Amino acid sequence: MCCQTVIRWFVRGLLWICTNLFFREIDCFNDSKIPKEGPVIFVCAPHANQFLDPLVVSQKCHRTIGFLAAKKSMDRKYVGKMIKAMDSIPVKRPQDYMVKAKGTVTVEGAIRRDRP
Repeated sequence: MCCQTVIRWFVRGLLWICTNLFFREIDCFNDSKIPKEGPVIFVCAPHANQFLDPLVVSQKCHRTIGFLAAKKSMDRKYVGKMIKAMDSIPVKRPQDYMVKAKGTVTVEGAIRRDRP
């Protein structure tokens, strides 16, 4: 068993313990419809619980799952290691390409009002 596999199972076990500590009961409807083999796409819409969704989905789906994760999150020291251990795929989001710059925006025909 390679080092990455040991880390993966350790992180998954640790996250399983954390999920069971914080959530007394998690209901899963129609989990019998999830195929045991072959490709499956789960869509967990982006919201405030972005790090919680993979924990709950992977705990209730009894198969190995790889997740999409923001590359910026994967570059973080500790969170990144856990995300990588979950076989996540890095995704660079549009907001990750933004850079701070100076400039002026002008719109033709606009009325300029000086700020007080």
